[in-house]
Parts: sequence; structure tokens; C-alpha cells
Amino acid sequence: MLASVERSIFPISNLRFVRAVWGRVPVLAAALALAGCGGGIGGYCYEAVQCEGGNDLDEDACNIAFQEMADLSDIQGCASEFDEWFECVEEESRCNDDHYHPDEDSCGSQWERLDECADLGGDF
Repeated sequence: MLASVERSIFPISNLRFVRAVWGRVPVLAAALALAGCGGGIGGYCYEAVQCEGGNDLDEDACNIAFQEMADLSDIQGCASEFDEWFECVEEESRCNDDHYHPDEDSCGSQWERLDECADLGGDF
């Protein structure tokens, strides 16, 4: 269906461009929505990539991973626990030896509350 819509609206030479842009729209929209005023998930992921030497794809993957955690938490009624944990991670994270993370155990109690509330399906 998408291909037929693309062909009817865009010249064939632009199909590759349209697919590339449309394929990135959800990621770009999520990244922009999450970035806000330089904080939140987008701000954290930007800082992590700057510290660790990643690229745009690494930043996109970071945004997606944290947003998935936030969504899973919200679905399970644990949004406030996620927000509390992520706020701690965001505030406590520093760039040390090319790794961007909070000091060990600085957000442990917040993680325990989140982990007890939500089944996030993995070890983050």
C-alpha cells in the first residue's frame, strides 16, 4: 500500500529518498519529543554518545531503548517508578573513562522499586 501511495505522489527517482526519510520519521520524532529542552531521555542519550564516542545510530538506539522501558513501565502502572529511577540516572550520570553512567549504587534503591513494580523483560 505504501509503495503505491509513494508512486502516485512522488516521482520514481525520489522513492529512495522518501523511504529513507519516512523510515526515520518515527525515530526522529521520538528523539525530538524526548529531547525536550536538553533534558530527559534525549538529553541523556546525547550526553552518553558525546562521552562514549558513538554516532547518530547509537543515539537513536539509546533513545529507543529508554523509551521502550518507559512505555513498558507505564503500561504496567509503574510510570512514577520509572520517572524516579530515570531522574536519578540522568542527574547522577557522569563521563568517566569513556563510559556515561551514574556512580555504582547511586540509583540502586530507585532501580529496586522500579524492578519490583514492572517486568521490563531484561537486565538493564
